[in-house]
Amino acid sequence: MNVAVVTGNATNNAKAKKAKESDTQYAEFGLAVNHHRRETSFINIVAFGKQAEWAEKYVTKGRYYSVVGRLEGKGGRAKIIADSIDFQDFPRDEKPTGKKAAREKAEELRAKKK
Repeated sequence: MNVAVVTGNATNNAKAKKAKESDTQYAEFGLAVNHHRRETSFINIVAFGKQAEWAEKYVTKGRYYSVVGRLEGKGGRAKIIADSIDFQDFPRDEKPTGKKAAREKAEELRAKKK
């Protein structure tokens, strides 16, 4: 069984391309995966078809993703062929919730009183 599951930050925006031989669309991006010993692995991710379209549209540098797929290649040229790619964080422009939202609202009210 060949299943790879990784989570990490995208090192670049996904770039869509077309294979010369088959005209198949694919997208590539890098993922920085942190280990518990303060080490980081940089893994190449390749997605095909609908996953490639999704990746090109939504995978942006710095965002946190999880990828499930299969490991392909040997040695330093190994990559993960993605079966699924999911967000693991929220965009920076979304409104915060919980304690952070309460703290920001309190600061906003204090500023209005001055």
